[in-house]
Amino acid sequence: NPIAFVEFEDLSGKFEIPLFNRDYQQYFSQVIPGKVYFIFGTRSTFNGNDDGILRVMPQALIQFENLARELKGELKVTLSLEQIKKGLLAEIGAWQQRKPGKFKLQTQVQTSDLNTYLLESRRTFFPDNGILSWLEKHNVDFSVKVITNDKNS
Repeated sequence: NPIAFVEFEDLSGKFEIPLFNRDYQQYFSQVIPGKVYFIFGTRSTFNGNDDGILRVMPQALIQFENLARELKGELKVTLSLEQIKKGLLAEIGAWQQRKPGKFKLQTQVQTSDLNTYLLESRRTFFPDNGILSWLEKHNVDFSVKVITNDKNS
């Protein structure tokens, strides 16, 4: 069976992704030197080489340019009635048309009498960095859940 050990580097340093059997078949042809990847995985417990390099067993290996098309999950935002009156909900709805993807949107609305309502959109989209920065700028509470191989991350 073919195997490969692919070395990556991020801001923390170098790490290695070992590709065995199924992972080799799934990811090896996608690895292109110089491309940027989004990697989900678990730390390998193998320490036989004692070379100090981090090894990550891949669960997903996605080129950055393909994130919107391949990554799926959920964005949950919490808005007050005051934020809705300012037009934030309308702006959030506009994202869904401008940013196609595979993320569900859940909007939790809190009223002044502390009642909570949950709105769930049928249209999916991709919450890119611009959207997340906009949420932070407008002091909107939010959480992002990413799903890989039908598991939450």
